Amino acid sequence: TQERNELRAENENLNNQLQQAAQLIENLQQENTQLQQSLQEAQNKVNTLTSQVDTLNNQLKEATQKAQSLEQENNQLKQEVEQLKSDKQQLEKQTNELKSQVNSLTQEKQSLENKLQGLQSAVSQLETQRMILIGTTVLFLVTTVVMALRKPRPPPPPYR
Repeated sequence: TQERNELRAENENLNNQLQQAAQLIENLQQENTQLQQSLQEAQNKVNTLTSQVDTLNNQLKEATQKAQSLEQENNQLKQEVEQLKSDKQQLEKQTNELKSQVNSLTQEKQSLENKLQGLQSAVSQLETQRMILIGTTVLFLVTTVVMALRKPRPPPPPYR
């Protein structure tokens, strides 16, 4: 009976240990399930974050390409601006040369107009002198004719 009591006590003790082990197993299984759920959630988050990182990388790649394109366009525009500045300077130089030529031609025109005016004045004076000369010549001729007509006539030859 003592042995039985000891065996019962040992059996009870083993049953208690078995129940504790079963409880520990159940607790560990629950914890394992929770850990698997947490791991799955973490994996989902990692997948989501990976997808977001991929999206951001693609956007960054597109933004980098756009920035490179804009930089090239900016460089082309800078070259065009420099060319336009050079063209402007060339046009300003040509404009100044043309202004100088126009001023020179204007002065030459004024000089020629002055010469023409002098020549017109000389022609007018010559025309006036010509008219005076014609008038004087006509007067001389008229006077000569009148004088010739007024001269006494020689007497007619005697009758025979």
